[in-house]
Amino acid sequence: MCAWGTLTSRITTRMLGWLNAADVKQAVVDVLARAGGADAFTILEEVGLRLGRGPFLTPTKLEATLLTLESTGTVVADRDDGRTWFSLATLEPAA
Repeated sequence: MCAWGTLTSRITTRMLGWLNAADVKQAVVDVLARAGGADAFTILEEVGLRLGRGPFLTPTKLEATLLTLESTGTVVADRDDGRTWFSLATLEPAA
């Protein structure tokens, strides 16, 4: 069974390609720059339209990307009423 899973995974990857983490991060930043702010569902739809929806663009991958961008200070998450809105962090000018 394991060999079959490996084989089908390789065939799928060859046919659909692999999403580079940097490409997903850039696509998320582009969506937020254009929209000004959005929830994860909207971001997933927009990134899916830009990069193509395959087995490699999953909600889990998007969540990991958003957490990474949030931890580096690129994205700000506003959690309110059980919903999270993401926007680009604004850089304050140095005094």
